[in-house]
Amino acid sequence: MNTLNIRKQNSPLLQDVLKFMNFLKDIQNTASLLGWDQETYMPAGSIVSRASQLVTLETIAHRVITSKKAKILADKIEKYLGNSNSFENRIFYTFLKEHKLAAKLPREFIENITKTRAFATECWKKARQENDYKIFEKDFEQLTNLKIEQANYYGFTENPYDPLLDLFEPGMTFSFLHPYFEKIRDYTRDILDYALDISSTINDNFLFEHYDRDTQFNLAKYICEKMGFDLYYGRLDKSIHPFTTSFSQKDVRITVRVIENDLRSCIFSAIHEAGHGLYEQNISNDYYRTFLEEGASYGIHESQSLLWEKIIARTLEFSSWVLPTLKEKFPLQLNKISSMDFFKAINKISKSFLRTESDELTYNLHIMIRFELENDLINKNIRVKDIPEIWNQKFYDYFGLKPESLREGCLQDIHWAHGNFGYFPTYTLGKIYSAMIWKKLQEDLPDLMSNIKNGNFILIKNWLRENIHQHGKLYEPKILMEMLTGKILDVDDYHSYIKNKISMLNNS
Repeated sequence: MNTLNIRKQNSPLLQDVLKFMNFLKDIQNTASLLGWDQETYMPAGSIVSRASQLVTLETIAHRVITSKKAKILADKIEKYLGNSNSFENRIFYTFLKEHKLAAKLPREFIENITKTRAFATECWKKARQENDYKIFEKDFEQLTNLKIEQANYYGFTENPYDPLLDLFEPGMTFSFLHPYFEKIRDYTRDILDYALDISSTINDNFLFEHYDRDTQFNLAKYICEKMGFDLYYGRLDKSIHPFTTSFSQKDVRITVRVIENDLRSCIFSAIHEAGHGLYEQNISNDYYRTFLEEGASYGIHESQSLLWEKIIARTLEFSSWVLPTLKEKFPLQLNKISSMDFFKAINKISKSFLRTESDELTYNLHIMIRFELENDLINKNIRVKDIPEIWNQKFYDYFGLKPESLREGCLQDIHWAHGNFGYFPTYTLGKIYSAMIWKKLQEDLPDLMSNIKNGNFILIKNWLRENIHQHGKLYEPKILMEMLTGKILDVDDYHSYIKNKISMLNNS
């Protein structure tokens, strides 16, 4: 699985395509930079000018990828495909896919959806803050209709949700994914009461005492650096909803949400986003400013963040390593807490309203709700205005609870404000992939757990770089997982992992 330097290839067509990609990627990354700024430092009153700037850049990018020059390159590629090495073929394939998808979308549509996303994001922030769905509803409805329109432009065989899924997980369809999700949902429901009973005796109250925000943030930065996230080529900032944005391997931005009465939020969101960041920073330089300069898929990307946040950082060994540092900063809150106490607390199974703060077992139920709602919205089975009511009913069906506020309900996530229908399922795919990767990681690194206990994470970082990160988008996710684990998708590895974790909570 070693990469080659594609820039040394002699094909004139390859060189032309690379130059084209370089130019287009610069435009796209500049637009992403404006999006990052909107979520971090942009003044609230600047949204009108920011929307115009984003529309301009997105329109230029669309004009470039659908230009006469792009069409000429696409025609040459279709004649040339299959006559080149695998690296050229992958570059050509990704170019053709992007060109053909973009060509299906009218320029007016690009302008409209870009502007709508920008305003919807700001309306979501205000709606969430004021706990008022009406503030967001109009933009959300417009954005939903635009995504339905986009699906129709792309075309589909079975389900209009499929082409939107494919944007995040190539080759994925609702009919393929649904049986896997049903299996995870049923397994979760079968063992949930047992897991809740075990967790009922676990004390996690100390996690919700007062923790200074700045101290939390500095600790998060320290942990990210220990994981191997390079702050010379990256940043850690604060935002309402944690996220990662990459403009190249040399410029990766991650953010966290800091809550003064919840120690988990900042620490674990930082670990999660650093998992994304490490992926981006360790993609081969051969793919710089090309369409291969990103993860294999969003599901594979989520596997990296969830591997770090939900698996590695929730081992007893990690608790043994990190707790002394936490005690040093928060002696009053944590002085009497042992590594086992901390391990149990951060792994406690409980019903939570918030997806980002949920435990490993119930996390997937949060995704199921969003997965079902997205599919119903795109298929016009439900109306946008009814989302709060439907959300609350689904949440009750899954958890036996009803959110007390919209911030705990349908306004908790930013994804729909970005128009990212099809993104949420990749979180559960990431859970499945991460368990498969964790199993392989343990097989390949016999001293893995002792390294985690000693805070030596570079061994893990190097393994991930060698086996996953460096390849960027060179391989389809199914191919990458089969190369790495011998399997495409296996929920049994995830079930075995969860069963073992619950057993540890019960026997410790």
